[in-house]
Amino acid sequence: FAILLFAFLARGGIIGVFLTSFLSSFAHLGLFWMVLVVFGVTALAKFFAEKKFDWQNGIAVAAGLVAGWLLRPNPIGAVKIAYVQIIKLLLEKQKGTPLTFGREIFPLEWETFFTNFLPFAVMCAAALAIFIFYLKRKKEDLSTFQKTALWASGGLTTIFFLMTMFVARRSYDLWAVFGVAFIALIFTAFLDSKPANFKRLLNQESRITAVMAGIILFVFMFAYGVYKNGASLAVANYPYDFRESSEWLKANSKPGEIVVNLYWDMFPKLFFWNTQNRYISGMDPIFQFAYDEQLYWKSYYWNTGQLTNFACSEIECTKEMLEDTYLVLKRDFKASYIIIEKKRSPTFYQYAKEESRFRQTFETETQAVFKVL
Repeated sequence: FAILLFAFLARGGIIGVFLTSFLSSFAHLGLFWMVLVVFGVTALAKFFAEKKFDWQNGIAVAAGLVAGWLLRPNPIGAVKIAYVQIIKLLLEKQKGTPLTFGREIFPLEWETFFTNFLPFAVMCAAALAIFIFYLKRKKEDLSTFQKTALWASGGLTTIFFLMTMFVARRSYDLWAVFGVAFIALIFTAFLDSKPANFKRLLNQESRITAVMAGIILFVFMFAYGVYKNGASLAVANYPYDFRESSEWLKANSKPGEIVVNLYWDMFPKLFFWNTQNRYISGMDPIFQFAYDEQLYWKSYYWNTGQLTNFACSEIECTKEMLEDTYLVLKRDFKASYIIIEKKRSPTFYQYAKEESRFRQTFETETQAVFKVL
């Protein structure tokens, strides 16, 4: 939707602008900011190119976002979710609150940048260098569309690259798609349309060298892609993880009974096979934190392995604050069962086996289910 919106904004098409804005907010209201960034940068580029503000597209973007929001099944709930996912999360990240998240909400490490993104970054840098080179010459006769599209795609590529490196690595999706657009637009505007210039710049020997370099780059990227895919598959989740445990719970528990899953990322695997139970942690842990900070800290200490037979409801605990784990599970979480990944939570697994107020009801090689008596 982001790249499609950019195309409609740059080329023209007010209905397309409305529809892509609408679909974006209807599908994922938490990404409304993406629509605003794309519009803001493109409108600024168009202002410099045409010396007028793109107010019609601005109205279409606003109308699309509002319509997509209001036509969701629960618009008020969607706003609350978006607030927690964006504002609440940013505030807690700034405070340094330890949230048991996946790594995608943290900036990309430079080591990963050089390992995974260097060829693409080099191509983006080369496109930028070509852009600056032709701008300095001031001899290129670009259309209004080309000026708008080049400045906007270059600006968006830079913004999303900076977000990837300094805000959240999940922004590399946007960096990649706008980087590809920027590279393609540079080629079309300055290189593909000037075959005579190419011939003057590159003799036959240089062209052969350039083609060979391209082939080598392609072979490297293909081989490295195959290697990375294999490495990812080696550590990927088995598709049938938690099937046996989930189906046992489904067959032996009452609908609506609460299952304590120590790690939030267990939820989709459990829920896929068993939708009749309730789980204490679903998707992003920031929702746990926003709902009840004390419950969040109690589960946090369990899943990080810092506590097992005790729980604590504060970020900084003293001995006097500790509470009995069984009591907390029954009183605060209203838990009927607890499911444990033995490899990830070996101390909690051992505690549960030894605790007389738990009864082990099911076990596989990797997981164990305990009834909270």
